[in-house]
Amino acid sequence: MAKRPNAKNLRTGRLERLASVGSVTGRVGASYLWSALKRPFQNEEQREATRLDTHLKNAMRIVESSKQLRGAFMKMTQILSMRDDLFPTEAIDVLSVVQSSVPPMDYRLIRKRIVDELGAEPEKLFASFEPEAFAAASLGQVHRARLASGEEVVVKIQYPSVEKTVKSDLQNAKALIQTLKLVARDVMRNRDMDYRGVYEELKSRMEEELDYELEAANIELFQKLYADDPDIVIPPGRSLANHPRDHDVGVVGVE
Repeated sequence: MAKRPNAKNLRTGRLERLASVGSVTGRVGASYLWSALKRPFQNEEQREATRLDTHLKNAMRIVESSKQLRGAFMKMTQILSMRDDLFPTEAIDVLSVVQSSVPPMDYRLIRKRIVDELGAEPEKLFASFEPEAFAAASLGQVHRARLASGEEVVVKIQYPSVEKTVKSDLQNAKALIQTLKLVARDVMRNRDMDYRGVYEELKSRMEEELDYELEAANIELFQKLYADDPDIVIPPGRSLANHPRDHDVGVVGVE
């Protein structure tokens, strides 16, 4: 029997991810289609109840898939969770779960990622390193640690192989976005969804968030901009990758 993927692992196979996104896209599209087919036989109150129920069920389908797939698909879900022009408040509340409730990945995979990128185990690189993630998101997670100098830091690590999944994820996510567009006018209270805008925003955010060197540069910029503001403290940040083209492990000081 094949091992069922769980929230602590990342599906990296292109066909596997395509099948997962295709499955949720088909279920979401069929759900909205069924809702539209029932409308002529319902009164207004029943139509509203059906519409809300359909939104909620599909929001839950998208959230569950994003927790398994992470990567670009989860980032798309995060973007959709801010689109109150497309979904009712109740569905937005469901989608917004991915903003703050992402299960961490298995520590063994994270440990291997650190070894692959930095050439040594975390217990050799740091005076202390907490195996339990401090926070987890769509592309990586954060662990508390302490340097040999005694400085308290947090270490941000990209999920293994996540960069390889981004290109296919973007195409897969586009299919779901287009499905939502097809039903937007008919089911979502005649709202016209700018799916190209959603897709371009998703693509831009993915490119930015995969580059930890860019993130470190942005931290340095904000340090300079707010250097004279006593109410704002921005700790130092830097990449720890061995190879100049790799930006998969970063460290931010804690002040």
